[in-house]
Amino acid sequence: MYREHNPFNISGVINFANPPTTGQLVVQNCSGDQMTFNPPFNSPLNYQINGINGDGTTNCNVYAYFTADPTCTITSNSFDEPYCFTNCDITSITNSVSNCDVLGQFNLLGNIQFINQPTTGSLVVKNCSGDSTILNPPFTSPINYSISNIVGDGTTNCQVVAYFTDSLQCTIQSNSYTEPTCVCTINTINHSFSTCDTINQTFDIAGIVDVILPPTTGQLVVKNCSGDSTIISPPFNSPISFTISGINADGTQNCTLTAYFTDDPSCSIISSPFLEPNCLLPCQFIDVTTAMDSCTVSGLHYSGLITFQNQPSSGQLIVSDCNGNQQVFNPPFFSPTSYEIHDVIPNGVPCQMTAYFSADTTCTHVTPFTPDDVPFISIEMDTSICIGEQVELYVDTISGGLLVDQFTMIFNQAFSYTSTVTTQPGMYYAEISGTYTAVGMPHIRDAAFNYGAFNPPLQHSEWKWNGQNPNTQSIVPTIYNPNHVYQFFFQGGAVQNFAFSELQANWYNDNHGQLDFKIYYLGNMYWSNGVTSLNNLITPTVSSDYIVYLDYVNGCTSTDTVQVVVSDLQYTSQSTSVSCIGLHDGLIDLDFSGGLEPLNYNWSHTALNTDSLSGLDTGTYQLIVTDSIGCSDTVVTTITGPQLITINQIDTIRELCFGDCSGQMTVSATGAYFYSIDSINFQADSSFSGLCSGNYNVYLRDSAGCQNLAPFSIISPSEILLTPSNDTTVCIGGTANVNVQGTGGTGGLTYFTNSFPSSNSQLITPLLDSIFCISAVDANGCRSDTHCINVAIFPPLQIASINDIDICVGDTVIVLAQVSGGSGVTYNYSWTPSNSSDSIVLLHPSSTQQYTLTVSENCETPATSEDFEIVVNQYPVADFSADVLSSCLPLETTFSSVISPSTGSCLWDLGDGTSSTTCNTVSHVYVDSGCYDISLQVISTEDVLPL
Repeated sequence: MYREHNPFNISGVINFANPPTTGQLVVQNCSGDQMTFNPPFNSPLNYQINGINGDGTTNCNVYAYFTADPTCTITSNSFDEPYCFTNCDITSITNSVSNCDVLGQFNLLGNIQFINQPTTGSLVVKNCSGDSTILNPPFTSPINYSISNIVGDGTTNCQVVAYFTDSLQCTIQSNSYTEPTCVCTINTINHSFSTCDTINQTFDIAGIVDVILPPTTGQLVVKNCSGDSTIISPPFNSPISFTISGINADGTQNCTLTAYFTDDPSCSIISSPFLEPNCLLPCQFIDVTTAMDSCTVSGLHYSGLITFQNQPSSGQLIVSDCNGNQQVFNPPFFSPTSYEIHDVIPNGVPCQMTAYFSADTTCTHVTPFTPDDVPFISIEMDTSICIGEQVELYVDTISGGLLVDQFTMIFNQAFSYTSTVTTQPGMYYAEISGTYTAVGMPHIRDAAFNYGAFNPPLQHSEWKWNGQNPNTQSIVPTIYNPNHVYQFFFQGGAVQNFAFSELQANWYNDNHGQLDFKIYYLGNMYWSNGVTSLNNLITPTVSSDYIVYLDYVNGCTSTDTVQVVVSDLQYTSQSTSVSCIGLHDGLIDLDFSGGLEPLNYNWSHTALNTDSLSGLDTGTYQLIVTDSIGCSDTVVTTITGPQLITINQIDTIRELCFGDCSGQMTVSATGAYFYSIDSINFQADSSFSGLCSGNYNVYLRDSAGCQNLAPFSIISPSEILLTPSNDTTVCIGGTANVNVQGTGGTGGLTYFTNSFPSSNSQLITPLLDSIFCISAVDANGCRSDTHCINVAIFPPLQIASINDIDICVGDTVIVLAQVSGGSGVTYNYSWTPSNSSDSIVLLHPSSTQQYTLTVSENCETPATSEDFEIVVNQYPVADFSADVLSSCLPLETTFSSVISPSTGSCLWDLGDGTSSTTCNTVSHVYVDSGCYDISLQVISTEDVLPL
């Protein structure tokens, strides 16, 4: 609800001087209310602004100005506008509702804004149902209110009314709203699972139900998706705890909890879906054994035991091979269950025996096997040995055997069992599994060890095999197996007795457990050399075949053959001695047989892999030959030869001069007849001359043509080498240093210049360009190469001719010195009388002057000079006159000149575009009227213009 303020007026007087004659006078208050006046403007001027909203604006003022002269203005003092209200006014009211409480009630909240409120009485706030709250003074806007404990019955179109009791016309009514409906409501339900009860395979669900306005009668039912439930009786106090116990833990998916009141079924809730725990023990196969027990024309016969737990109670137990042969069992199912599969094709293709329950296809077991021709036996590959060695042949693969007997030994009473199916020749084994307790204070045992009372387990057993400890009956020693399954190997040919008994009858009472026996026949096995064990130690002398036989005496037989190759290395030898020492023409030729190819040859002095060697020197040679399996033989051969020529001494004489090939050599030897230093040309003389420096071999040959050699060297004095100074150029009258540095030769060096004895360093002052050739000779008269040094002389200095120069008085002339000759590096300039040292001078004499240029160098070259003259000429003097200077047209006049000196050239400018070069008198006719300027220029013979 909104109420307008009452208006008021402002009036007054404005005084002014020199008002404008145009525009308007505007009078305006701070709220923008204004009054305007049009010209003429007469002071004083009364004004009144009407209809101003009486809202009590503070710090207001009146402002007056002329629109035609905005600088002419005035502002009144500040004042507060009046409040012009006639009544109290509630300007706004808000409201909001709370949630329902457990009693089904809610609260109404809000605030009220007002102005010009009374100071006494009360402010009443009331809803549509008569619920209210009363507020007492003082009243400050805005003011908050709250109406509590309103019944949540869902009243629609409800409004809130507020009024002052001492100003009943000061009231307001809110917008319409709908009150909440407060009924029984279950807000949430939560839950948690207990751990599994593995014995009963169940679990519990516990949780809390949060509810408002529950009924006071009936029951609260909480139920799961499987129908398990719990019932809670009143009174119901939220939150309400619940537990559902003993639920079948089968892992139900998308399960929910439902909670509801029997006396208000609409007050209910369904939880979010969840997955129940799975506490059930799954069906599981422990083992499916399989063994071939006989051979027939139609195929093989396999049998075994199926061991399982937690099996289903319905469906079928099916066992089958990969070719579709099967056996089916109906419930009830008992573990272990024996099965038989017939007519299995022995094709050697990997197969599997599969057992499964049709009522639980996830419960399955696969045992791989390969239906080969059986029985089967194989020997550990063919082998090769060296002659004289032993080799042990052994069976590496043999059939698992035929299951010929099985039984269970119990321990709660005396037990004895005799197996009569172990009389065939060959090997058997008994597979015994399980555990039991026996003897006085019972200890836990298995088929071979007492492991309950001893750590490590003790190899001891209370049951007897043929009246003996069973560990003594096995060919293969038993080792403790924590899985408690053992295989006892024994020879057939007799019945076997297995028994158990206690010393006292009452000792059977606390025994429990059992041992399961399976007896397998491994067949009658024997070798072709009569050996009946799995291993066969032989020492053959020749390569032979060995056969092993296996017979199950039930139509099933098998054989395998192994070849033993014997390596017996043999050889023949032939050798040739060296014809001459040093000729390397010895020969060894060996031929080997009896070994296994390829053969490897390892010589003592070469890496060649060959059975024969040639080009051998005298000495002992060893060959180790090895065949492909490592059998080896060693052969030692000695190569001999004639007596070697003995060299006693070698004497040499070196070269006299470097490179003159004057060396000599003489050799002294025993047994030598001919001598050579090139191995081609031999001589009877043992001396050689005319040898150049270098390294040589001297070759000596005996009467049989065998030879020996020895190295020798001819040395030489060092070469005489001269290092001359460089060619040089000197100034005229200058001195050059001509020198060489000599090395090498024998003794001191003597120097010669141009064939005359000299020193190795000379100061020479040549008059002309010269060549100096220098050589050196050592104490042996050996001469060096000649080296020549050129000494040149720089040319004399020359100055290009400078001609005499004519200038006018006051002029300046540039003179350039052009110099050649000498070393051309640095020239020194001297001008007289100007005293300049530059190559260019500026000269400006006032009268004719004689000059001299002198040029020199910084060495012995003589200086040179050049003379020239500068002639200074005077300016000519010129004047002229005319006989007629003005007249009627045409005007004819004569110009007369006065020139000194009279020689030179003239140029007249007659003012009308014409000219003349006549120097004396010039006549001219002017055909156009006007005023003309005439000039005369005179140039002397020295090109001097007149001043």
